[in-house]
Amino acid sequence: CFEGIEMKIIGLTGGIATGKSSVLKMFRKLGAKTIDADEIVRKLYSKESVKEMLAFNFGGNAISGNGNVDRKFLAKKIFSDRKSRLLLNALVHPLVNAEIRKRIDTFRKEAARKAGGKSKSKKGAAKKSTRKKIKNKSLLVVEVPLLYESGNQKMYDKVVVVGSTRKKQIERMGKQGVVRKDAEKRLAAQMSIGKKIKKADFVIYNNAGRKELETGVKKVFEELVF
Repeated sequence: CFEGIEMKIIGLTGGIATGKSSVLKMFRKLGAKTIDADEIVRKLYSKESVKEMLAFNFGGNAISGNGNVDRKFLAKKIFSDRKSRLLLNALVHPLVNAEIRKRIDTFRKEAARKAGGKSKSKKGAAKKSTRKKIKNKSLLVVEVPLLYESGNQKMYDKVVVVGSTRKKQIERMGKQGVVRKDAEKRLAAQMSIGKKIKKADFVIYNNAGRKELETGVKKVFEELVF
């Protein structure tokens, strides 16, 4: 805490193809620090020990000919077989959460260090622009696709859910090359957007284009930092 300003750790989640990554980028552009769980997964999948673990549990097809994890193969397997989905989550989620906790700890220490430095050099009333800057730096947004499913919402001060209509989700997945049948399977495998919205502290809707999305992100950002 610095001059009454809290460091806030925000969980960002939603359903498949709701636009979570776009929202994360918008938060970053507004001044928030960010962590992308999918980026953490990509780094984990580049480790030989993780590749071996996946090949052992899901067969040789889990690794493609070029030696990389075949994410398409894994996606098809876990969205068509509940046991495989639970197994992958049990193997990967603890590793991802450990890295997220590590990065959150680093963020807290860095924010506290910077706040301490500002406090010594800016005694008395700080300028409004300086306060804004400090507030922006005190916000960390962590994108976690399966936040509620993994039961880790208590790690975060507030949770923001990105919501879209089912039609929009299927449409976006179609543009990514996912056929409707597979898109339906993926949606059925996750908690519904409706349930996530009921649990959320904030909701950002992504149905009407970029402008609506930017407006929604800015509104939530301002509520979080002021």
